[in-house]
Amino acid sequence: MRRITRGRYIARIFVIILGVALAFAIAWAAYLRFVEHRSWAAWTGFGSFSATDGTYYPAKTFWDVLDLIIIPLVLAVGAYLFNRSEKANERKIADDRQKEQALQNYLDKITELMLEKSLLEKKDTPDHPVVEAAQIRTITTLRTLDLNRKNILLQFLQDSNLADFVLRGASLQQADLSGADLITVNLSEAYLKGTKLSGAILNGAVLSGAILFKADLIKANLIGANLTKAILVEADLSEAELDGADLSGADLTGATIAPEQLATVKSLSGTTMPDGSKHE
Repeated sequence: MRRITRGRYIARIFVIILGVALAFAIAWAAYLRFVEHRSWAAWTGFGSFSATDGTYYPAKTFWDVLDLIIIPLVLAVGAYLFNRSEKANERKIADDRQKEQALQNYLDKITELMLEKSLLEKKDTPDHPVVEAAQIRTITTLRTLDLNRKNILLQFLQDSNLADFVLRGASLQQADLSGADLITVNLSEAYLKGTKLSGAILNGAVLSGAILFKADLIKANLIGANLTKAILVEADLSEAELDGADLSGADLTGATIAPEQLATVKSLSGTTMPDGSKHE
């Protein structure tokens, strides 16, 4: 059964009370007119009529009617907007709670793998089921979190010495890691096709052999990053910081990158340039 929140309940009660009050006011006003003037036109209040004392009352105009309904209409619209705002807040709170629970579940599970399955001791065996389980859970959780919680997760991996082998070779295709703190993280041979890394902090990160086909690296911090043999075909590196980055052997075919950026890298030995030519 769907639960009615306090805000929605109040809004409904308000609308009901307003409707009842308006109906009563109209009925009472009509009754008083009828009693006073004994006239159908007077009773409805819309037609012209003459009172018993000879006073003439013209028929109601469109603007008279508008004056009559404008306040209830404004109140009704206000109640509707309040109700909609309440629903939006409820969805936001529910979504936030869901993300917080996902992060907590992840931390609990990885801690369990560390304590009960000796995850750290298996860092040199990437095909081990425990390592694969940790990697799958990490990838799945990263896709569901907001930026703040993604950074908490990534910091946890760094502090626990898990990042270098849990993220190595990870498949994060089209994941949104915009603005994420990935400093010195090992993403070598990771599958990052179409991944959003705009504004991400990747200085000192290891991306050797990573597939970054059509990746969004706009304004990413790649200072000192290892991009040797990385596939950057059609990647967007607009305004990315590449000072000291190693791009030797990388494939930049069709990539969006300025000559000024390339002039700051550590090495372009054997790199396939954006125009398809080979840099010697």
